[in-house]
Amino acid sequence: MVLLAAAALGAVGYGTYRAGEEAVREGQKTKRNFQLNQRTRAREKELVEKSKDRQERLAELQMARQSVSSGSDTTNVRMQGVMARLKEDDNKKKLNLKNPFGRIKK
Repeated sequence: MVLLAAAALGAVGYGTYRAGEEAVREGQKTKRNFQLNQRTRAREKELVEKSKDRQERLAELQMARQSVSSGSDTTNVRMQGVMARLKEDDNKKKLNLKNPFGRIKK
């Protein structure tokens, strides 16, 4: 009888041990999937922002091209302001991308 009780306790202990290992594996899998989903969502948000910025810049360029072709004085002045702003934005973005820590290498 003692042997049966010891065997039963051993089986229960081993079953608990195996279940604990499986629970740890599932927890690790869930954590990995959660982190991957977070990164994916962050990248999607960044992609949406970049595409909106790109569309705005393209719309401004298209407007500037149309105003140059129309030839009116007021649109030319507006176009010059738009083009200057676009150049400034491009220069700032280029500096940030090439050297985000400050000094500009020539």
